[in-house]
Amino acid sequence: AIYRHDERHRLQQLSAMLMEGRVNEAVDFLGQTDTALSETAIRHFCSDPTINAVLSFYAEAAEREGIPFFFRGDAPKQGSDGAEMFPIVIANALENALRANQKIRDKANRFIRIVLISKP
Repeated sequence: AIYRHDERHRLQQLSAMLMEGRVNEAVDFLGQTDTALSETAIRHFCSDPTINAVLSFYAEAAEREGIPFFFRGDAPKQGSDGAEMFPIVIANALENALRANQKIRDKANRFIRIVLISKP
């Protein structure tokens, strides 16, 4: 979603630098990207580490925009139907929520609330 979109642009930038022979600039660019990724704290939202990473990314993005982020629930158990696609679905929903909130003029009305309910 947003990450994939941003990553595509980063890869295009990196590719252009390398194709133009700007190797030192490409190495610096990779170092900056690594630093930015390592500064993203993974919070504990639920029992699934992949979903935690997704939730952490979007919680941080929302907070940078001044959008309150609320989470309650837990992830589906590993091996349940569709569990492997669930992080992608969550990322897409959160990207849409983030973009929709950015369009709300009155910042007091902005928030993202996600509730995960998993059936046994």
